[in-house]
Amino acid sequence: MKKVLIVDDSPTIVEITKAMLKEEGFEIDVASNGAEALEKVKQFKPDLMLLDIMMPDMDGYSVIKALRREAGAGSPDYTKVIVVTSKDKMRDLFELEGIEGYLVKPFFRTELMDRIAEVLGTDEDIDK
Repeated sequence: MKKVLIVDDSPTIVEITKAMLKEEGFEIDVASNGAEALEKVKQFKPDLMLLDIMMPDMDGYSVIKALRREAGAGSPDYTKVIVVTSKDKMRDLFELEGIEGYLVKPFFRTELMDRIAEVLGTDEDIDK
């Protein structure tokens, strides 16, 4: 079973995303801010993080930089990241930053699952 960490300061987005992923059979944990997300990565060891960029105190970019410092890309401990944002037209920036994928809020279940399949690769745990 694949593990997904949802990081967002919006309880509504968290609950909607959590419900979508639970129905698909993912194991889920949640963090409401960047500092909590970094702690959860150490404890929960997710395969994937769905990360909101715009959060108070520690934004998503700071979380990504901290993740990369602790476990470089390509390391078995590196958590893949899909950025979740309300701002469209940021694709080029995300690609430059080396982020594995992104979603624009609001998103549909099919968009979420397609993006997860692209980032984690297809296997029996991921429905396209």
